[in-house]
Amino acid sequence: MVMKMLYLSTKSWLQIMQNSKTEKSDLLFLSNRSLKKILVQGVNINSLLSMNDLGLKAPIQKEIVFGVLRYFFFLDSNLSRYLKQDIKNKDTDVKLLILMGIYEIKFMRTPAYAAINETVDVCHRLGKTWAKGLVNAVLRKAAASETKLENIEEDLPGWLSKKLDTNFPDHCQMIKKAFLIKPEMALRINRNKISPADYKDKLEKAAISFRPSPFEDAILLDEPKPSSGLPGWHDGEFSVQDLGAITLGHLFFAQINKGRDKEVKLLDACSAPGGKLFHLMELLAFHRINSSISALEISKQRIKTMCDLGKRLDHKVPVIQGDASASEWWDEKPFTHILVDAPCSSSGTIRRNPDIKLVLKEESLPLFQKKQLDILTNLWKKLCPGGLMFYSTCSLFDEENDLLIHKFVNEEKDAEILKFTAPENVGNVLLTDYGCNLLPFDKMSDGFYCSLISKKAI
Repeated sequence: MVMKMLYLSTKSWLQIMQNSKTEKSDLLFLSNRSLKKILVQGVNINSLLSMNDLGLKAPIQKEIVFGVLRYFFFLDSNLSRYLKQDIKNKDTDVKLLILMGIYEIKFMRTPAYAAINETVDVCHRLGKTWAKGLVNAVLRKAAASETKLENIEEDLPGWLSKKLDTNFPDHCQMIKKAFLIKPEMALRINRNKISPADYKDKLEKAAISFRPSPFEDAILLDEPKPSSGLPGWHDGEFSVQDLGAITLGHLFFAQINKGRDKEVKLLDACSAPGGKLFHLMELLAFHRINSSISALEISKQRIKTMCDLGKRLDHKVPVIQGDASASEWWDEKPFTHILVDAPCSSSGTIRRNPDIKLVLKEESLPLFQKKQLDILTNLWKKLCPGGLMFYSTCSLFDEENDLLIHKFVNEEKDAEILKFTAPENVGNVLLTDYGCNLLPFDKMSDGFYCSLISKKAI
């Protein structure tokens, strides 16, 4: 009887181990599939995160996919050292599989034998059993090397690295290093729902550690958590938002607050997903400033995403579907304030979206600039005399920022640049001739740019 029980126990344990192995193989296969969609098909990583059939749900999948993208050039150079000839384009999935294995060995500290065996097994799933020997040999060489990871100072394509050198000669190395750091998770507390003190009490009771930010309405979690599992999510007590974006909200609101005795008729153009708009709405309501607010967004799908977020936060705002560079949506009634969170290269968010450095091309920058200028020029006509326009991007490139605003104000003779006052306790603000840059120096913030333009009352 005892022997039978022992047998069953051993059998069950072996089954569990087999299931675990199969599950890991599935996760690696799905991670490989996701990487191929990003690098070959150009699918945005955030799009993959919102899809159900492509993996990127389990923590290990996210770690591998984001990790391979974050250290892609380092991993690729390691691979090249161990190959006698390049892997053919039709076998990109094999190349990506090897990069995944190198990442596991070097960064995840997975035991080499386990990482090698698990990675080799995926060759069957890819239908490329011929590659088993190649994958095995390369990963064994990678495991035996003594590459010092702490010496990695950057992982960028050459053109992007040079552009940062040119744009930020005094800060380029800090920016490049920051791109290799995993971003922290910042929460913006909805003070119209709960006080910061009360929300912090909720986190403490849930044993979730955090620390303060430079702003009363924001905190930083010590460890990222699924947002839906945090206290107050379903009640709209907080939003997940990068600290840099929260900073922009406070900068713009400070200007609105200076003229709080005046009418506030605000348009948020290029509005979705709505983070900056909802933050402004919370600030306006908290400080009891009467306002009329409208949102403009061209994409039906993004409007839906925005409305879903607004519903959770209990924010109601009229959303107009329309193109910010056109006028069909406008009712001829001017706005006192316009927020232009313009479509851009997103180069400032590489630490959070490492796929950008691999899919973004230098030749795309003039296209972004043209679109941004078209939007600014069109919306300027919708701003009343004496009104304020707040232009922002999540780009670090001058072409989309200072150079663009310089061009714009030279063309619009009634446009006047207003100077910012850097917020207290925010150390990564770099004032420019036409606005300011928020630099990604550390884990706290992505890179952003903003400019404040006043319309002269002629």
